[in-house]
Amino acid sequence: MRPLAPDAAVSRTIPGSGIELLEEIGRGGMGTVWKAHDRRANRYVAVKFLSSDAGGETARIRFEREARSLAKLRHPGIVEVFELGGEGESLYIVMELAPGRPLSDRIPLPVDRALSVALQIAEAVAHAHAQGIVHRDLKPANILVDDRGGVKVADFGIARAFTPDEESDPRLTRTGEILGTPRYIAPEVFDGAPPDPRIDVYALGILLREMVETPRKGAEAVLLPGTLRPIVARATAQNPVERYAEAGELALDLWRASRRR
Repeated sequence: MRPLAPDAAVSRTIPGSGIELLEEIGRGGMGTVWKAHDRRANRYVAVKFLSSDAGGETARIRFEREARSLAKLRHPGIVEVFELGGEGESLYIVMELAPGRPLSDRIPLPVDRALSVALQIAEAVAHAHAQGIVHRDLKPANILVDDRGGVKVADFGIARAFTPDEESDPRLTRTGEILGTPRYIAPEVFDGAPPDPRIDVYALGILLREMVETPRKGAEAVLLPGTLRPIVARATAQNPVERYAEAGELALDLWRASRRR
């Protein structure tokens, strides 16, 4: 089946949808993201297309899972999904057009701003955890930050349920396959640990440390202030038992730290 993602030779309107594609705003291994206008709802949206060469059935299942995962989540800090369209390998997700740029374009940040961003991420991820969903790929490229410091968590493409009533799909993970970005992956994942909120807690700890300590080119590194060191140390503990049990616990400590500044 022909992919729905547009090119210069085809119409920029998705057939039967009332959605007009305006400009490509992102591209990755799974496909492309376009800014679009939904004439039915009279709003601007983002449309994510599954690439025809993204990986066959496995990519399709993960793409559909991202839509289902996001559809369960209603939180101001999480990109909202409006609909899943298309069929087979010609899938697309219509979602909120979130303002801002990836956190990776903004770090390092002043300590107070980094603390605010980390708290917002933790609160959003805590909502996902409360719905039984682990993100599993928290990293700067998947966090959108606007010019006022507002945060949106995006890209739930490899998110997994950790509740016992939803079994994993054996088609999604091959034996020995590790999904995610190595720098942010908790140590136990490499040993085959199942999805657990503490995996996201670990990534959040690494994110917070990077937001503060990543030096600008030619500048000296900035060390974590004393109020944040125990928080990062607990979040990134090698033994998951020693970490915060879920992102809500981490958010509470981040809030307390913000009150002390």
